[in-house]
Amino acid sequence: MKSKMRGKLIKRVELLPDWFPLPVYNDSLTAPQWHHELAMRLAVQTAHRNTGDTQKAISTFRSLIVNSQYRDKNGHNGLLSGKKNLKQAWPVQELSAFDAAYLSALMSRSKLGNELLIGARRFNRLKRTHELLISAPPLMAAARRRSFANCIKDRTERIHFSEVLHGVPLTIDITQDGETLKLAFQIWLAGTRAIVGQAKHPIGDKDFSEWKEYGILQVFDLDFWGRLNGLRYSNSLLARILWPGAEVDAEERLRKVARKRTREIFQDWKFVMRHSGANSNSANSWK
Repeated sequence: MKSKMRGKLIKRVELLPDWFPLPVYNDSLTAPQWHHELAMRLAVQTAHRNTGDTQKAISTFRSLIVNSQYRDKNGHNGLLSGKKNLKQAWPVQELSAFDAAYLSALMSRSKLGNELLIGARRFNRLKRTHELLISAPPLMAAARRRSFANCIKDRTERIHFSEVLHGVPLTIDITQDGETLKLAFQIWLAGTRAIVGQAKHPIGDKDFSEWKEYGILQVFDLDFWGRLNGLRYSNSLLARILWPGAEVDAEERLRKVARKRTREIFQDWKFVMRHSGANSNSANSWK
């Protein structure tokens, strides 16, 4: 029978990690900084979940989070700063050359995607690329009926492609009339929203203050570090650290509010994807 224990229980402050606490916990973070802090933690968590390489996860956690060299105080030099600038752009754009190249690189790391790329390059070398349309081999013909997502192993990527690309790649037959295109887009959007979730209200200062108050970064960091090292930090210890001298039941607040909120944000990439869109009306908000 499997043990219910998830690791050695830590109850004393002096047994906290050598890097705890991090300076970022006390910072009043801007919107880009919050986006960066969440994304970096999701990247490390996703890589560990997909590879199971605990030592690599520990090393990456120290590099990207503990000893981060990717964030300045304005959030302008973050690892995802290019994404932040793109997010200010018009939400409908042609596929950029960068996005096309990035998708091609992702496809090359899957068996099917690599076969398709090799096939396309073979036709291109012979200057017969047009024949892919009129006399395509069965593999290429079948690929026309499949989404590019079927040729990408997104779960093994350290950062989800939605965090790199401007948006979701979509082709549009502009020979169709406007009403037909509007209807087709509405149907496609409804199906996509059913998968990734509805767009939510912009995240702003109120949310950032709540996240800081509830200590979601501290809760995630200690829980994740504990899992990597076979440790558990007790609720009483975390509650004392987060809210010393609290008049309310700090442990109950941790269990019912802070942990619940932390799980919602760090469960997967959906929260960051859903709230990091364009059209922010404030310099300190993101959707």
